[in-house]
Amino acid sequence: METLIKTMNNHLTKLKEELLSTAELDEKINNGSFGDTVLSWSKSRAYGVIPFYSELTGYSSDSMLKREPKNKKNAYCYIGNGNIDKIIRYNTRSEIEDIEYIIRTNNEVFSILKDFRGDFRSLTKLILDDQGKNQECYRVDDDGDFFGYHYIYNDDVISEIISMTHYNINACNSIYLEYDDTKNLEGIYFKNKGEKVYIYSINKR
Repeated sequence: METLIKTMNNHLTKLKEELLSTAELDEKINNGSFGDTVLSWSKSRAYGVIPFYSELTGYSSDSMLKREPKNKKNAYCYIGNGNIDKIIRYNTRSEIEDIEYIIRTNNEVFSILKDFRGDFRSLTKLILDDQGKNQECYRVDDDGDFFGYHYIYNDDVISEIISMTHYNINACNSIYLEYDDTKNLEGIYFKNKGEKVYIYSINKR
């Protein structure tokens, strides 16, 4: 576990430094290849670089919409050429709040979030193995918040997430995932004194 904690801290430290390098981030965006085709919309978050991000915050991922909603309040617009490589998020006034730029390489998915003022708000890095499976994910925000996830698999699905947050960089916690018979996510929980405490569940508990 000590080796994992050190590895996660190293990734987070590097990502924090990158968030401060605004000129380099602008260059990444300018040199990136982003599609211009609107692929879909959603009324709340339906896709993100971080696996199970909505569910880890207690919400279900939204469904994709084929048509642009009449009311763009808090809506998301997904743009790309096949893959989603740009996400436009609207605020409560139906105005653009920020744009997320997604850059893919063979073993990484890198996300840059830039708001309507031109300020960089967060960076996310998802690390993949040679088969394209999620292995680790890190995010840093401009307000000092950050977290890291290390994924453990069982039966070809993520069964456990080892997490590190800004609250304690010298320790990790385990989060567990439950699936139905068809490997659809049913619940996410952590353990407290041997009891399951659900962060997310499709059933009321």
